[in-house]
Amino acid sequence: MMLDVQTNFIDAARKAGVKHIRQALGDHAGTRFRRFASRACTARSKKRLEASGMAFTHLRAGEFMPAYFRQVPNITAKGAMFLPMEDARIASIDVGDIAEIAAKC
Repeated sequence: MMLDVQTNFIDAARKAGVKHIRQALGDHAGTRFRRFASRACTARSKKRLEASGMAFTHLRAGEFMPAYFRQVPNITAKGAMFLPMEDARIASIDVGDIAEIAAKC
């Protein structure tokens, strides 16, 4: 379903004459962060945009920081944040920061 939405958006943008799309992507390459089951869908959407003929910018974020809000009870109670990542590292970004970067692109 998510791939259909993204594909429809890309097709509609092309038909409407959009010249440049900025696409925010979760970039979890090399991690064991399994919570994002949509990795394959994201890869297909990325390829679809690249083949669209429009200019594009892929904005890669490891994780959007507001996603950590659900961890606040554990952080305050245990002084730690637990994620299913083993020893992998991830680069987090605030939604406002990536929006500012997208606007500058």
